[in-house]
Amino acid sequence: MGPSRVPRMALELIATPLGDAGDITLRAIEILKAADVVIGEERKEASTLLKALGIEGKRLELLNEHSKEEEVRELAVLCKTLRVALITDCGTPGFCDPGARLVAMCRSQGISSKPIPGASSLMCLLSVSGSDMRQFLFRGFLPAEREERRQALNELAREQRPVILMDTPYRLGRLLGELAEVFPERRVLLGCDFTQSTETVIEAKASALPALVGERKAEFILALYPGATDEKFQARAPRERSASSSAKPRSAGPKKRKPQGGYRAGSNNDSRPGQSPAPKRKFTPGRRKP
Repeated sequence: MGPSRVPRMALELIATPLGDAGDITLRAIEILKAADVVIGEERKEASTLLKALGIEGKRLELLNEHSKEEEVRELAVLCKTLRVALITDCGTPGFCDPGARLVAMCRSQGISSKPIPGASSLMCLLSVSGSDMRQFLFRGFLPAEREERRQALNELAREQRPVILMDTPYRLGRLLGELAEVFPERRVLLGCDFTQSTETVIEAKASALPALVGERKAEFILALYPGATDEKFQARAPRERSASSSAKPRSAGPKKRKPQGGYRAGSNNDSRPGQSPAPKRKFTPGRRKP
């Protein structure tokens, strides 16, 4: 079955793989092939994804945190006469990224936005939590400035729901250190490099995580559980647990690079019975989106 009919004047928001190119949906591929214009955050990342999918010769436009209001308006105008697909470096566009500005601009001009769902680091984390996550607070990225960041952390102390946090790979150690200082007894579920060969899930007290993770740089998302859950966790997790088959987080020296492994179709050996593994496609994702 081909992609559904696109309404006149629409922006199609396509979720891209987190780390494994095999996670791109058939619908997303068909839409990218049919699109007149593809909008991405960075030319290199967008071009690499399209090349990995065997798509060439597309008109590529950019939308990122540096885009001016007039540039966003011009991108919206394209949707009135052309088929336009919006992608992000990895994850879902329009959520925790500049794509939200284009969606708002399109709506103000009577242009609809059509979501094309796919891989989600948030859903990955929730699915392996083993906890009741019917209610949670998605806080996302904390402020980078020290005082604002500390204030935001202090405000979380009053939150009675699990709090979802994420940041750039090079801030992983900083955030874990802050959580250990402010919430030493809280339980934390940390997911690193979802869908990649280095994927790791750790559940531990906040005070223990800095030593467990060391100076590792990784794409990550985590859940900070409320203090009321500390007693409950003592019964079920006196040990640290890893969802990677006996994989432990590395404490090796820093390696400043993008998420390890790149995009590899079938990198986790999860091809279905009766199917041949998907061909390998190298692709290096950018900053993780939910």
